[in-house]
Amino acid sequence: MSKAIIVFILSLFSFNAFTLDLSYDIPLDPHYCDSNPPECQPIPSIIPKFDFHPYTTKEQWITFATYQLLDIYTTSRALEYDCIKEVNPLFTDTPSDTRLFLTKSAILYPILINNYGWQDITYSELNTSNVLYTFVIVNNYMLLNDAKQNCIKVK
Repeated sequence: MSKAIIVFILSLFSFNAFTLDLSYDIPLDPHYCDSNPPECQPIPSIIPKFDFHPYTTKEQWITFATYQLLDIYTTSRALEYDCIKEVNPLFTDTPSDTRLFLTKSAILYPILINNYGWQDITYSELNTSNVLYTFVIVNNYMLLNDAKQNCIKVK
C-alpha cells in the first residue's frame, strides 16, 4: 500500500497542472522612450572619464629616423644613374647627398625640435608617417633596381 501512495504522489508532480510557466513576453514598443523619457535617461556614471592617448614609442622614433636616412640613401643611390631625376620641387634634378640631408634636416628640425613639437605628435600620426615612408623607400628601391638594369651609371 505504501508503494501505491508513493507512486500516486510522484505522479502528481509529473502532472502538467503543476508545471510553472516562466516565460515573459515583453511588449515591443518602438516609441517607448518617447512616452517614458525619465526611464530612458542614461544612468550617470560615478567613474570619471579618462581620455587615453597612447604615447609615441622609442621604437617609432627610431623607425622614423631610420626611414629618413634610408630615404636619403636610396634617393642618392638612384640619382647615380642617368635615367633617374629627383621630382621633389625643393631640389634640382640631381641634388648632392649633402643637399638632400641638409634640406630634410632643415624641414624636420623646426617642426620636431622647436617648442617640443615632437611631444605633440600622436601615436597614429607617427605610424601613418612611418607607413608612408615605407612606401617611399620601397619605391626608391624599385627605381634603383630598374635603373641598375636599364640605365647608365654616371656617378
